Amino acid sequence: MDQRAERPPSSYGSMKSDEESVIEFTENDELALPAITSQAITGVKLNCVDYPETIFTQTTQQTKPPGANVFDTRYFDDLEEVEEQDEPEEMDDYPVPDSPEPPPPVEPDGPEMEEELSQPGRLHPEMCMPYIFKTMQIVLAELSHQQLKSFVSSTISNSREVADVLDVVDGLIESKGHEEAVGKAIEILNHMKLEKQAKDLLRKCFKSRFRSKLRREMQRMFKVIREGVPQAGKQEYLSEIYVEAELSTQGHGGIDPWHEYRPYPGTPPLPLPPIYSLIMVNNLFRQKNRAGQPVRVATTTGLPGSGKTVLSRQFMLDWANEKANMDFQFVIPMSFRLLRRLRDKENTSFSDILLRDLRISNLKTFDVLMEPDCKFLIIMDGFDEWVQPIDWNDSRQVTSINDMAHLDAVMVNLVRGTLLPHARIWILGRRAALSQLPPKLVELETEIQGWSTECTDQFLRQKFRRNVELRDQVLPHYKRCPSLVQFCRLPIVSWIVYTLMDTRFQYLHYGKFAPKLSEFAGNYMIFEINNYLQSHLRQQSNQIEWRDEDQAFLKKLGKFALKLQEKNVWLFSEEDIKEAGLDVKMVTTYCGLCTEVSKEMRQGRKKYCFVHLIVQEYMAVLWVFLTFWLEGKNLLNHTHHLSLWPKRPQPPKIFGSKNEDEVKPILPLLESAVAKYLSSPPGRYDMMMRHFCGITHPKHISMLTGRFCRNRTPIMKGQEDVAKMLEQKILSHPDRAAVLRVCISELTEVEY
Repeated sequence: MDQRAERPPSSYGSMKSDEESVIEFTENDELALPAITSQAITGVKLNCVDYPETIFTQTTQQTKPPGANVFDTRYFDDLEEVEEQDEPEEMDDYPVPDSPEPPPPVEPDGPEMEEELSQPGRLHPEMCMPYIFKTMQIVLAELSHQQLKSFVSSTISNSREVADVLDVVDGLIESKGHEEAVGKAIEILNHMKLEKQAKDLLRKCFKSRFRSKLRREMQRMFKVIREGVPQAGKQEYLSEIYVEAELSTQGHGGIDPWHEYRPYPGTPPLPLPPIYSLIMVNNLFRQKNRAGQPVRVATTTGLPGSGKTVLSRQFMLDWANEKANMDFQFVIPMSFRLLRRLRDKENTSFSDILLRDLRISNLKTFDVLMEPDCKFLIIMDGFDEWVQPIDWNDSRQVTSINDMAHLDAVMVNLVRGTLLPHARIWILGRRAALSQLPPKLVELETEIQGWSTECTDQFLRQKFRRNVELRDQVLPHYKRCPSLVQFCRLPIVSWIVYTLMDTRFQYLHYGKFAPKLSEFAGNYMIFEINNYLQSHLRQQSNQIEWRDEDQAFLKKLGKFALKLQEKNVWLFSEEDIKEAGLDVKMVTTYCGLCTEVSKEMRQGRKKYCFVHLIVQEYMAVLWVFLTFWLEGKNLLNHTHHLSLWPKRPQPPKIFGSKNEDEVKPILPLLESAVAKYLSSPPGRYDMMMRHFCGITHPKHISMLTGRFCRNRTPIMKGQEDVAKMLEQKILSHPDRAAVLRVCISELTEVEY
């Protein structure tokens, strides 16, 4: 019996068994197969041409695509021509030992398309371990045996005997990793005065070294998130508390249309972005522009406190940890807060910016960024901190990263694409600032929509993960205030909820009443002003001091908010801001309390609004309260515009004692507020009434004291009298009882 070599099953294989594959035909059959020659078994047979599947058959002719050529791959001495059958149905009389030709494989659109659509992406070949291994092997092969021995003695594997270069490279990569192994090898070569080999290795592995340094610097900078004033021994890892917000390509300003007592006045309900427009932040540069090409310049905006900076840092941290976007060879962070310090210099270059901002001093050149196949991303965060306007039309042209020019010109050419045209650009900032960018330069606009209630719950669970008992108290407690739940769509408000309740629940009676909304609105205002002082005036987080200009600005803004409340409007223009004596930039961009509305919500000229009606109503109440507290004027009662208490000569303070004249009643202001509330339509002043009661709480007054006044100020008393007055109003106005009861809970000081 003839022997034949074993073969692996065909990938597309015939469904026939081995017995069917060696059928012997009679001499009457029209098609005779050549005899199978015996071959010795050699392990792997690359050209399997003697098997029935490779025979040129009628079946193959029938299944080939139209116009395709079929090649005869048989190998035997006498190749007989196979005549085409006139009656193919006769083939059913006997089994056909041939399987049809496999269909052509479906090729992907190319590696670039695969990288664009998949995560975490594909590394560049020069950054992969095989390339680095081979390069190090070639460079170290130039060393003599004695030099190689000295090289090994400088590594951690000095106990190993030097066998050959392969062992040395393998040991170094095994101990350091393929990226760090290059840096270690360069360091040792320089120490051995082998500068030629060190430069050669750096030149060939420059991309890997650059990437390694970027990753290490990002992990150092963004691994720990800094929340509020730094405290010794307390730090949070960003990956442990990060909750991704919704990112939409069809945003409508990010403003939450919901209000507990009334809709936004004078407008229909604000549209929310459709679900199909939501994308993951790591897939931002997987999107296509209108021409079907990958997006080059993308922007992300959102309300102040919506988490733009945290979003970008998590993006960079995911890249540094090789969790996403590995197809980007480099991700370069450029903070406008740091760049602003270079704006006073006459000239600079993009290379100088990298050396100064990224702290990569031992990489002298970045010409690799100008290579056409270099795919990298530049993240430019905090565009609203770029104070002065930029000339986008007449800036000097810059084409090289080494060209010296004004920083504005470098930024303009970077966005235009005349400088580093292959770079992807991601710019983050507030809407009023990003609206200065020429629309033709931006290919994709995205907007952070804020957190859902589920996101807020997830964040609080992660923050209270070490105290499960407290977590179970906080989660249901903050939901007792519906307005606070919606206010928490801003991630910074969710952080304020965590910070305050982590402290408040230490008091014995806290939690009896619903959370005080005024407390969170006041802390939001303080946070945004403190953030402005840190970012624009460079005050340290633990040494923030409000200036007279800051106090005056907030008073004017509160007066402006009261005017809007009286007119029952929430949108305003630049002309309205100027009429109120306010700086447009400060209101719309820097203070963090207002925002520019989207194009879909305005007609023609730009419009602005407070980040939420809750903030507008709080600022209006703040202005009325400060006027009453510091000047003794009741703005809600036009017959009492003069001082409510005459100023008399104050006796000198003895041993720090308080004078009786410093204690002032709060009842007159609250009586005027209640009268205005009860005489207005339902919903018009409901939230303001709550703020009036909340802002007169002793703890809230204490919070304002250190920021609006530093010396002797009147102590506001009489909260008990106000509570009694509200209880009487509940009996006489049962239709307003629900709101008045909430006001009592805002005013009470039983809890802490």
